[in-house]
Amino acid sequence: YDNSEMRDNSRMYGNSIMYGDSAMYDNSEMRDNSRMYGNSIMKNNEKLYGKLINKVDDFIEIYNKEGRIVTCVLKGKDILYNIGCQSEINEKKFIYRIYNEDGGLQKHPYRKEYLKIIEMSKLYFKK
Repeated sequence: YDNSEMRDNSRMYGNSIMYGDSAMYDNSEMRDNSRMYGNSIMKNNEKLYGKLINKVDDFIEIYNKEGRIVTCVLKGKDILYNIGCQSEINEKKFIYRIYNEDGGLQKHPYRKEYLKIIEMSKLYFKK
């Protein structure tokens, strides 16, 4: 609907809908009644299953040495983080998971980079 746009082999299934100025690029995919609103963007083979993406004010994607992507999203004054199946978690919850879930830093020392990414995202959005 509205001015939404799909390009570059992106696909939608199962009653998914795009509104506003949302856009899908680069083989992205929506399924299971997913919704995109406002200025939301999906790209680089992103997949959305049965979820809602709202308008974001700004975002950056940061890759760590392991090739894992952290998407840092600015919504109003809040910075939210997306990594793996964790979607739009706040800083407090992200830090808790870094230190405590699935063996924490002892089992996953690469998570130290996530702490740096949190600080980098704060500097980036402060601009």
